[in-house]
Amino acid sequence: MTVRRADRRNAVPAGLAALALVVPLTLVGIAGLTETTRDGTHDAGNASDVGPLLADVVGDSMAPPVASTTLLSLSSSIAVLGSPVTARVQVTGGSPTGSVQVLVDGTPVATVPLAADGTATVRLPADVATGRFTVTAVYGGAPTAAPPVLGSTSAAASLTVTRAVPTVRTDGTDWTVRRGDPKDVQVRVAGVEGVTPTGTVDVWVNGVRKATAALDPRGAAVVTLPKGTRASLVIVTFAGDPTYLPWIATPRLLVVR
Repeated sequence: MTVRRADRRNAVPAGLAALALVVPLTLVGIAGLTETTRDGTHDAGNASDVGPLLADVVGDSMAPPVASTTLLSLSSSIAVLGSPVTARVQVTGGSPTGSVQVLVDGTPVATVPLAADGTATVRLPADVATGRFTVTAVYGGAPTAAPPVLGSTSAAASLTVTRAVPTVRTDGTDWTVRRGDPKDVQVRVAGVEGVTPTGTVDVWVNGVRKATAALDPRGAAVVTLPKGTRASLVIVTFAGDPTYLPWIATPRLLVVR
């Protein structure tokens, strides 16, 4: 008689065969079926042995998830607009991995990965508006860790951002003109990158306010002095806005020939 070699394509992998044998046995333990011993007593199956047995077969952790705690601290609770403020985050509990998100008044401003020690450092945006805000950190958890780590949210930290000091310049102005020439004062008010000053500027001639102009979207204005203006001391002032303090440009001497 000739024995044919089994077709490998129809063979059952060894791992699946083992799983097919173990899973029914574990289900028997879960159902609490009993087994008769030699002395006639009945010994109930121990369901607590099922988890580790399945874990060995399936290769997955059956450990319960671990709670995490997220702490947040700020390098300063009061800052001038544009000044750097750093948020430091510490996540504890289990072996936290993944990333943490920092929010200002509920709006996400940064998402950074956790270091091996469960910490992260985030520099808050420099263009956070003036006012009072709450800063929180949210950790999303590590569901694939062994054991899994649950997410958590830090307590809110308070941050107060105050108005900044702008620069007021008159670069581009011709300070030596003829009597009949236009006497235009070029004004530029600047501040933190990305936050343009708004409002108005005043031009003072020998201590008397002679003109007022509104800043354009670039923070610039052109102020024309009266034609009869003689040689004078000219000062430009910025009235301030919700973001910037009132400020003054360097006084300049207008020479009229």
